Amino acid sequence: AERGFSGSMLLRVPSLWLVLASSAALGLQPKEKNQPKVTPPAVANVARGSSSRLEASCGNAPPHADLMISTLVFEAPWFVKEFLGNVLSFTENSTIIMVHLSSTSNYTKKDVASFNAASNRVVINCNRFKTAHNTGSLARAHLSNMQFAMDEGMEFKHVMLLASNSWLIRSGVEKYIRPHGNSMEPTKEFPALELVLKWWEGDLFDMDINVEKLPFRSKSLEARDKMYGDMYTKFNAVEKGLIDVLSPEGVKSLVYMGKHEGSFYPGSWMVSLCEELAQMPGVLEGMSSIEQYLEEIIFPTWGQMKLKEQMKLKQCKLCSTPGHNAIAIMGDSQANKELTKMDIEMALAMDGKSFFGVKPVPRAKKDKGIRKRFRELVREDALEKADQDDLDNLLDREEKEAGSLASLW
Repeated sequence: AERGFSGSMLLRVPSLWLVLASSAALGLQPKEKNQPKVTPPAVANVARGSSSRLEASCGNAPPHADLMISTLVFEAPWFVKEFLGNVLSFTENSTIIMVHLSSTSNYTKKDVASFNAASNRVVINCNRFKTAHNTGSLARAHLSNMQFAMDEGMEFKHVMLLASNSWLIRSGVEKYIRPHGNSMEPTKEFPALELVLKWWEGDLFDMDINVEKLPFRSKSLEARDKMYGDMYTKFNAVEKGLIDVLSPEGVKSLVYMGKHEGSFYPGSWMVSLCEELAQMPGVLEGMSSIEQYLEEIIFPTWGQMKLKEQMKLKQCKLCSTPGHNAIAIMGDSQANKELTKMDIEMALAMDGKSFFGVKPVPRAKKDKGIRKRFRELVREDALEKADQDDLDNLLDREEKEAGSLASLW
């Protein structure tokens, strides 16, 4: 992600078949553009069957949440507790934080109990899976959070996805989500093959392509099907399952991509996604073995499909006013571009009614005062709320006094 990219832009491509193509399938290797080499994830370590279950200090979800924040953690206990404290400080009492604990981390029973005790608004997912960046394991863990909430009988009106290094800088995210309903704001279309090539070259956000002049744009849908159709046979059963769910019209379907941090959706949309994937044998279990950021494909694509479906049926009151992701991405932790104090101040200067957090917060204890600044923001927010409460109380008193005087007349 480029510095300052909000994560709100969604990329629309003509085929999930090509987006899911691995470097091996395309004969490509990612190029390194003057960036530190990032060790690729050990996919075998997060593959099928790598799961466990907590027996204590988990579950007990409430019956309802206006907003459920789905988050995944793997960091040291001290970091997890500070992260939860940050999110709790800037969210309403009706918001529930659903937490997935990666089984790659050896949390003790005492650690889990301390996370659970942070607040009755924190719910620990009893199911644990191994997670790693650049794999489908992150999407699987978020889906597990949603499914666990459903299994617990909790209804959630909205879902927001939040990374553990995405911290909030101000309160009010619920007030932004309610009138917009979803973060499916206007999209930008890219040809699939060019997108995949650029993805592996590291130029995903540097493209300047006139898609109307590309050769395949003038071909018929039938010709396009023939051109891309053979690639379907190269995918395994898990990838084919995802294709069947997210591309119901084959290569004629559109696939969307976007950063997941701070993206939000109606709860009913995510419930239907969980139910749909549950009917595809082996897909959820095998999702972790796919070397792609599936969370940046599955959720926005499903969101756009539901958005169009409800617009067609005229069942969506908020479809005409989608919002954007609530988190501003100010760096790239994989490229050692961690958040700075200047980034935080820049984010605070952004629109306070639509941006509520920043990424990536350093996960090291020595962070040059970054987490200290977040603690200061919590205190500043509390003082601002207190001042607003005092003002509201004063206005209430004046209104009552004015009413009393009017009654004398």
